[in-house]
Amino acid sequence: MSVLSDVGDLGALQFVLTHLGRSGGVIGGKADADCVPLVDALFTSNNLANKPSLNAGFISLSGMPTPGEFMRCSFRTSERLGPGDFEVTVTDASDPSLLPKIPPPQMAVTSVIAR
Repeated sequence: MSVLSDVGDLGALQFVLTHLGRSGGVIGGKADADCVPLVDALFTSNNLANKPSLNAGFISLSGMPTPGEFMRCSFRTSERLGPGDFEVTVTDASDPSLLPKIPPPQMAVTSVIAR
């Protein structure tokens, strides 16, 4: 997942990743999704029960630069996947002093690698 827009440094970012396909999901249980941060920040992610979605959140008092990649996840499905098979909805974004970023940054899945 990447932040596409240049909104300056982010101090906090929360979003929901939703798979728009018919089957599959991020590998891992509710509290241990197989995702890794690509920025220097406190990070958490969890699969939503019985939904093809994942919540993710980042906090950094020193700031996370934008635009750029923020996270990678392992995903399992029998379908063919591409970046357009996902929707990313930003639920919270703020600068390092925790003032809201309005409008919030645009995000998207920017690459899918089959293994």
